Amino acid sequence: MIKDRRIQLLIPCFFFIGYETGYWISVYPTCLNFLKTLNLGSTLRTTAFYTIACGIGQITMSLLISWISKRYTLYGYKYSIILAGILHFITFVLIFCCIPPESKYMYTSKESFLPANAFTVLLISFLLGAGDGAWNSIRTGACTSQFKDETSRAVSLSRLFQSIGCSLSVILGPSLNLYIEMTGLSIVLVVTLISLFFLNHNYLVHTLKEENDKIKNGSERNKEDVYHIKPENKLKNIAL
Repeated sequence: MIKDRRIQLLIPCFFFIGYETGYWISVYPTCLNFLKTLNLGSTLRTTAFYTIACGIGQITMSLLISWISKRYTLYGYKYSIILAGILHFITFVLIFCCIPPESKYMYTSKESFLPANAFTVLLISFLLGAGDGAWNSIRTGACTSQFKDETSRAVSLSRLFQSIGCSLSVILGPSLNLYIEMTGLSIVLVVTLISLFFLNHNYLVHTLKEENDKIKNGSERNKEDVYHIKPENKLKNIAL
């Protein structure tokens, strides 16, 4: 299955989801706990606020992606990919500008280009959760629509590359500078967007068109079956 062109186009997305998951689960919360300028209370309270913001972001984006897919049947994937890409670029820029790189390793009172306050760090947390929800929705939808008979195998492969990305994020996190890590994530994001746009243009749109045609043809046949009366039945009704 790894030789399938569609899976190959999805691999950057799988890897990006995994690496980003490792970042927002381990690296970013560590940065928040090491920021002395952040007045959110104890480590436990900071983690709680962060988790709540991420959860709200995931729920909000999942509902929005669901609405987009229903509202724009043929172009739902395209709009969802664009939205996920914009969210992540905004998130990476905010992290780059607001989070000092020293906060990955030790307590610090230093500030980056912009001051890190409760609003900015919780906004970043919300965007990280929203971006993760968007990519997981896109990944699940693509695997389901393209591999209807092998969905479990496709999802298993996605988990494999996601685990590789998450492991690399945890392993490389302590040694990579925050700015270098954001640059690397941005590069992987660009590759992911290119591969997903190619997948959407060459495969996803055609699959959606075929499904819509089947639905339309099925509804038309049902209407014909309901309203069509055979001549024999007409004569029988008249005789009665």
